[in-house]
Amino acid sequence: RVEVIRIDKRIPDIAAFARGLVFGNPAIEQIRARGGVDPERIVAAVEQALHQEFDSAGGTMPLQAIVFEAARR
Repeated sequence: RVEVIRIDKRIPDIAAFARGLVFGNPAIEQIRARGGVDPERIVAAVEQALHQEFDSAGGTMPLQAIVFEAARR
């Protein structure tokens, strides 16, 4: 069985969302390992890009999950 679940998720705090995207992602370990850039600069760049996409009050992001269910017979 396959089910597609779609929701529109409100982003109330763009700064916190940007921080979560950078520090809540396994890629942060690669950023740290390679050095040369402060992760806070990446947070600032992501926040700026999100502000361009959404207004300063936040926005709505469409999310989708595809759920697979299988049973052994």
